[in-house]
Amino acid sequence: MYTKKVSKNLLEDSNIYLKLKLASLWTSFMFFYIYVDYLHLYMPNTIADIQKGRVFVNAKTWPRIKA
Repeated sequence: MYTKKVSKNLLEDSNIYLKLKLASLWTSFMFFYIYVDYLHLYMPNTIADIQKGRVFVNAKTWPRIKA
């Protein structure tokens, strides 16, 4: 009796489900977003601006558009 062995190429692309790809992309994006949001608190006068009601506004460092 003959049995056929199916050998899988080790360099062959594996099939990864789309939902798994999207979940990993979403998770990495959220970690990056939280990381940037957390590091924003280390900028000078950020806490004072938040207490005044201004969030993510720093007019000194934002580029000005000249018309």
